[in-house]
Amino acid sequence: MAEGKFLNIANAAGAVGGALVGGLGVLFALGDTSPKSLSGMASSLDRIAENLEKMQDIDPSAAGEAADVLTRADAISRKVAEKAAGLQLPNVDGVLLTDEGVAVPARETKTIVMGNGERVSMSYLDRTTKGYTMTINGQEGLFPIGARIHTSEDGKCFVEFLRTEDHFSKAIVRAVCE
Repeated sequence: MAEGKFLNIANAAGAVGGALVGGLGVLFALGDTSPKSLSGMASSLDRIAENLEKMQDIDPSAAGEAADVLTRADAISRKVAEKAAGLQLPNVDGVLLTDEGVAVPARETKTIVMGNGERVSMSYLDRTTKGYTMTINGQEGLFPIGARIHTSEDGKCFVEFLRTEDHFSKAIVRAVCE
């Protein structure tokens, strides 16, 4: 009996989670991205995460709904990241990238988080006649423009060196994932 009750709670939590995430999508669609609204959305997602931590397993019959929650939450997070690209966000350890890439100023270090969650720390050191000296995760190397300067351990993501700007004072890189 307790197992049946637990499964009903899990199904209900999945439905509520789906409704909340769907509701968040509606709020974004309505254009309400005020600080208060974004804070409310983040709080709702926190409550969903807390409820999921309390559950032991998701009922196998609710797998479709669970997948829907993942898909919707992922779509929302991607849109937020896309719209916030270039902003310095508090409590976010990394740089949000646009398709144009991110600038790494000479003699500075930037850390990015690729789509698979792997972090890549890079520094642009110098320009030579043979290429550009960069340090990637502590390893110094010489790279031409267009090179893959880092490939993830799983091989699904990489960082490419796109170009330089402002009289060679910035290296522009971009993370790409399959």
